[in-house]
Amino acid sequence: MSATVVNAQSGFLDPSFGTGGFANTEVDGTYSMTWGTVVQPDGKIVVVGQTGEPATYKAFAIRYNADGTLDTSFGVDGKHVFPIGSMKSFATDVALQADGKIVMSGYTWDNVTGDVFVIRLNTDGSLDNTFGTDGVALVSNSTDVTQSIAVQTAIKY
Repeated sequence: MSATVVNAQSGFLDPSFGTGGFANTEVDGTYSMTWGTVVQPDGKIVVVGQTGEPATYKAFAIRYNADGTLDTSFGVDGKHVFPIGSMKSFATDVALQADGKIVMSGYTWDNVTGDVFVIRLNTDGSLDNTFGTDGVALVSNSTDVTQSIAVQTAIKY
């Protein structure tokens, strides 16, 4: 289960968000952990992390409406699960591009080696097929992990 909490004022839960200020979502499998969150200009909230079982974690992205309900127009009923790599995949951070596309970073891990990945989603949560291979760019160096991502503003000369 993944939990998102919103505060109305410093230290106070916003009771209009989710149920009593909390939004809990069962993603896929027994365990779900969130690692990154971004709020879109329209108030929708994108949360990324890992879900499933420890031996086979998969990266995920979910999107909530501003009131804490799942945005069912995103992915499949508000969720998108990504089994990247041969064993485990972890989404560790998320950022927004100026055009509204969602960029996620993470890594795969097979208990010995790891590879960094970047996923780009369209605004509806579908994979952006114009990025990498079917929306996923994999950097294969066998020992890499990542914890964060940022989107640079294009520099025009």
